[in-house]
Amino acid sequence: MRHGLFLLLFLPVLACAGTPDLREVELHQAYGVTLRWDNVEQTPGRVAGIKPRKPLGATLHTVHLAPGQWVEVRLSAGSQFRLHPVKPASSPLPLQFETSSGSGLYVQQQPGNLPNGDLLLDPQGSTPWLVRVSLEASADRDVEFALFSSRLIELPAVEPYRYRQDTGLRDEHVRYAGDPGAQLFSHLRAGETIELSVEGPVRYRLQQRLLLTGKNHSLRHYQLRYRLDDGVMQVVDASVSTARRRQVLLNGEPVSASNLRNDYIGIPEGRHRLHLQFSEGVLLRILKSLPDDYLLPGLNAPTHHYPAPATSDAGSLTPQQLQSILQPGNPLQTVQQSIMRMIVDNRRRGGGLVGPMTLMAIARSQPDAPALLNEAQVLLNRHSYYDDLLPATTHDKSQQRHFAQRRIREAQDGNDHYLLNTTESGELADKLETAWFTDLTDQGEIDFNLPDRPADSLLRIVILDHTLPARLQLYMDNQPPLPLRLDNASTPDLVHYRIDASRALAAQAVQADHDSSWQLPVQQTRPAAVLEVPLPRKVKNIRILRGDDGQRPVSLALQYRTARPYRLSDSSYLHLLDVLRKESVLQPLWRACLTNIDTALNPDAALPGQLLAGQTITENARSAARAVVNHWVPLLRWLRARQESYRAGIDTGEQPARRNIPTRELNDILTSAKRAERAGHWLPALENWRRLSDSKQVQHRQAALSGSVHALLKLGEYPLAERLLRGSYLSDTPSTMQTLRFDQAYTLYRQQNNSIALEGLLATELSRSQDPQRLSELVVQLVDAGRLKEALGAGMLLPAENRPHHKLLAVTLKRHAWDTFEALLTDIDNDAERALWQGYRAWALDDPESARRHWKMAGSVGATLLQKSREGQHLLTALLHGDKPQRTLATQRLAEWLPQLPGPTVWQPATGRLSGHAGMAWLYSPGLDLGFNTLRARPGQPLQLRIAGPLRLRFDIQPLHDKDQDLPLDGWLRVQSDTQTWISPFTGNRASTTLRWPGSQLRPGRIERRELQLPAGMHQLEISGIDREILVRLSVEAPLLDLSLSQPANLPATPASDWRQLARDTTCTRADKNGFVDCQVDKMPLPVAGTLEQQAINTEALAVELSDTEGSQWHHTRPAPLKSLSPVPQQGDPASHLLTPYQTMVSRLWQLEKSGADANNTIAEMEALTKSVQQQPQASFMRPLLKRATRGADWQAMTVNFRILTFFGGCFFSEAVIVKIL
Repeated sequence: MRHGLFLLLFLPVLACAGTPDLREVELHQAYGVTLRWDNVEQTPGRVAGIKPRKPLGATLHTVHLAPGQWVEVRLSAGSQFRLHPVKPASSPLPLQFETSSGSGLYVQQQPGNLPNGDLLLDPQGSTPWLVRVSLEASADRDVEFALFSSRLIELPAVEPYRYRQDTGLRDEHVRYAGDPGAQLFSHLRAGETIELSVEGPVRYRLQQRLLLTGKNHSLRHYQLRYRLDDGVMQVVDASVSTARRRQVLLNGEPVSASNLRNDYIGIPEGRHRLHLQFSEGVLLRILKSLPDDYLLPGLNAPTHHYPAPATSDAGSLTPQQLQSILQPGNPLQTVQQSIMRMIVDNRRRGGGLVGPMTLMAIARSQPDAPALLNEAQVLLNRHSYYDDLLPATTHDKSQQRHFAQRRIREAQDGNDHYLLNTTESGELADKLETAWFTDLTDQGEIDFNLPDRPADSLLRIVILDHTLPARLQLYMDNQPPLPLRLDNASTPDLVHYRIDASRALAAQAVQADHDSSWQLPVQQTRPAAVLEVPLPRKVKNIRILRGDDGQRPVSLALQYRTARPYRLSDSSYLHLLDVLRKESVLQPLWRACLTNIDTALNPDAALPGQLLAGQTITENARSAARAVVNHWVPLLRWLRARQESYRAGIDTGEQPARRNIPTRELNDILTSAKRAERAGHWLPALENWRRLSDSKQVQHRQAALSGSVHALLKLGEYPLAERLLRGSYLSDTPSTMQTLRFDQAYTLYRQQNNSIALEGLLATELSRSQDPQRLSELVVQLVDAGRLKEALGAGMLLPAENRPHHKLLAVTLKRHAWDTFEALLTDIDNDAERALWQGYRAWALDDPESARRHWKMAGSVGATLLQKSREGQHLLTALLHGDKPQRTLATQRLAEWLPQLPGPTVWQPATGRLSGHAGMAWLYSPGLDLGFNTLRARPGQPLQLRIAGPLRLRFDIQPLHDKDQDLPLDGWLRVQSDTQTWISPFTGNRASTTLRWPGSQLRPGRIERRELQLPAGMHQLEISGIDREILVRLSVEAPLLDLSLSQPANLPATPASDWRQLARDTTCTRADKNGFVDCQVDKMPLPVAGTLEQQAINTEALAVELSDTEGSQWHHTRPAPLKSLSPVPQQGDPASHLLTPYQTMVSRLWQLEKSGADANNTIAEMEALTKSVQQQPQASFMRPLLKRATRGADWQAMTVNFRILTFFGGCFFSEAVIVKIL
């Protein structure tokens, strides 16, 4: 019988990746697939509950259920479930159907009714599943029925690819370890073109493997390009992942290689020339199949028609043409190419989700093409991922945890051998399956708001306490609830893996041609019950209610599937850059993207034609340009967002009325302004410069700008000076003076350590200037901000002499981008420096002996690394194999060890270290098309974390504003440890114009950045706003080159203290060297773990002093002070009890606002402090605090007695006068 509704089938474990053979798809459509129904029998391990029985003389196994009884059946992936009542029923059967993935979490599902009275369940899933049939306890009769599971019998491979096509290249022998024979492949270098003489009609299968280097086992995206004769170049965007299940041997030697990928090319009748090219080096094996050879061709339809060469490629299609192609009836090859165009086009929002979901819908409408469903599922796994959903209401128990997804063992599953490289046995991998879990108590409820989504998606429900029975209700908007039940009474055996890496890591779910998720050491990973349900696009809110009376809370997390950006592998990216360089297209293309950034990001724009209008380029360069621009899209979005943020609040439109200033008046203005400046009278000087700014002459206005900025900085009005300088730079600076204004703004932002404004300035300058030094400075900013992918992509656009090599080489090591590493290493001429980086690479590839051999030739920096590498190995041993006290002490020693490593540093998220907070918020940036999680902290519910120092923490805080108000907000950030408290004010914060909080009535404010240096030891920190709720993102400063060690998870935190008691009792008497005002509190310090008894760990803090000529770039340099956090660096001894003027100002403001200090005396003291500080940039930080203190102050009357002396007629006369002044 023909199959009417087909389920997702998952590829076998060792199956090949790649596109499906559309010839096979056509045959399935013509001849169909056979659907067989197997009666479920009493098979051990497959049935739970009431067992099926076969009465004497009966033809079927049947199940007899009494009220309250149930039966559970396990089905294979892709199977349907069918229930056949033994006796026809006049009324609906009182049966309840539940399905599960086998992890213990069930969802109630209504079956479909078939014409003969049978009931059908179709899970539309890609993994084995369970179905439970229960008879309600209130039923008034027993029920007897037979159960069936479906299986498909597909056509055999009727078009085998038996004949190998000779490529003219040297043969390489490739096989799996343990296989008796090898297959012959050809090795093609990246960009190498081969030309084959072919004769059609014939079909070719292109089998490909990539040779991989090191530990970079993520998905590799590359391009296959082919052209028939002189036709249009066709581009296939390909993806592969590492072959892990079996070891690949190349000429008898083990290598790290990708899974096998298949692509297909049809050749029409006649002789042709086939050109092939890959953007990466590949092992290629070309097989061909002969055309149809039917005995009676007319009676053996269908006859396959080999298409003529395409006249256009999918990359040149407009969105409207794509939509028309995706309509039913179009050729499958064209549909498939259009789907890939949607996926790889980063300009299109959510292409990695929209494309696979579209293909899945098309495949389900064509049940005779099961391979399309397989392809849709593979594409969905490759190009999308699960992102967290956060509770919309306050929940202080939300924590980020690692979990292992449980799944059913297939019939052929056993203990699977799973390959890990030796390097992976000694590192804590960063690819973790994590989620934010919230405790749900009995009769509790949690709301989740969803962001806008471009297509239907999937919702994943994860429950950690999988052994705890519970009943839940899931509501999507106002739709009827989905009943959920947690019950592991009948959970089958789960899959277990053997790991050949000394038990350092545990593997989770492994899928064919899909990168796997890693787990931390087993004791830190918890098994979880997981269930996936469809998530319609229009759903905006999800509610979870607990309907039982359980005494223990259920730890629950929700995630939704969303798209990830498409990025070429680093070797493919470098190859395409070389293609564009050779044709002198690269720099014009990059310049066009910067100056026409909206066109580059417009999904309707034809690229690269609209960017390079009037420039003639070859077809090969055109396809390369399209791929490279697509690779740049995330960076271009970031640049545009920074430009818009930098322009926010600046009116660049209509200019004020101006006049011609006469020469005499002009000279008077200049004379008066200069005289006032020499006398230190900055207000009169500012007024004179303002008069000059009315001139029509741009030279006059530029002189007025320089004078006004100087006067404002002297007056401590940093915000006004910065705004004036920014406005002139954006809209009123001639080209001849743009460099001067840029340098002034750049210096100002560097002095203030205003990295956000500096990023906006650099992003704006890139659209105006072709100076490569600007891009080099932006690359450094990107690395410091942790945007490593964007930094690497932009850095390789620079000429070799302008590249920040130390930063970029460190990034390549961090990301295991070995091809880029080799390209950068060729720019290093110094032998000692080359040896240093070669040692780093050897260490990253788990070759410590070679690493130390290189470091011995790397001077003083190498000597430091020799010492620190041995210490790090001892620390890692204790972290992985020590008991709890040993791991606690090793964590503290690791915190002391990390800052001593040489090289650049980077800011890493620290949210995983939290143990308590007031909930979460998901913020969305339309300009970046990117969302991110933030933490909520409110008075009485601070953020809590336990962390080991010495460590530098960064706080990005955003006060929350009411939706209908746009008034500036004042407030305080408080950071409290066990022995001291730091406070820092934020003043005049306004609502952000670039960030949204979907589903909330509150608006996030602009980011206020703070940093804090923690000393050595364990610290229990509580972070919150005083009197106001804030959003916080935490980051820690860590060495970019950490020798594969990172900070582990820390111990639980203690409950928060009462902030009101803190405000009353705290006295601020000393200052932290980084600018937080230091306040002493009476608390006992945390206990320190004892010494390690079983592990001898050498953690002597002996840093080697480096010479200026050899190691100056390897010193850890501290940035300039941050505005309103640490604006004044400490003078003299860091332990000094003396406060700097700024810190005294903060302390007085705290006393004024929180301790009830006398306003008159406090403000007078603050005014005197402000007047006493003239040095910049320190003076500019004082004025905002004084203005905040005097905001709302009233004038008070004061009586003054004095005498007036007058001289008249040679005599003096005296008169008493009493005057009242305000």
